[in-house]
Amino acid sequence: MSIKIGRDCYISRSCVLIGDVEIGDYSMIMDNAVLRGDLNRIIFGKYSNIQDNATIHVELNHEASIGDNVSIGHNAVVHGSTIEDNVIIGMGAIVMNGATIKGGSVVAAGSVVTENFHGEENALIIGVPGKIKRTGTDLLEYAKLNAASYQKLRVDYLNGKYDMNYGEQSINHKS
Repeated sequence: MSIKIGRDCYISRSCVLIGDVEIGDYSMIMDNAVLRGDLNRIIFGKYSNIQDNATIHVELNHEASIGDNVSIGHNAVVHGSTIEDNVIIGMGAIVMNGATIKGGSVVAAGSVVTENFHGEENALIIGVPGKIKRTGTDLLEYAKLNAASYQKLRVDYLNGKYDMNYGEQSINHKS
């Protein structure tokens, strides 16, 4: 079990990475996020971001696989599930073991995606339990734009644009 961090990532000093965690190039892990790959592995794709206080965890028989260009919102929980490319997991949403969120989808803030849910591509998933409200390629475009906005922010953080108040400087991984 090891932690592997890709090129030009921004990794906040206050996040926690445990166990078997692989973070793809150009990704961003924000304050107090927890990626806990203790029981299984976490694969976190390229150009993806996890925002403040979000958690990714695993089970013995469920790894967490996060695709490229994924945004995981503040306080969200992704637990032993698969998130394909170009997805937004909204603030406070929960995605449970064995669930698969297909590419181009958006899980609305506060929604709970139950165990073993398998969505459709370009789906808007809303509610408790999460259900597909509609599909459309506009969701894919929205997810791509959201990820791109976080890429600009990642570069700003790497370049020291914002003052930090951690008591020590953030860890910035540049190649």
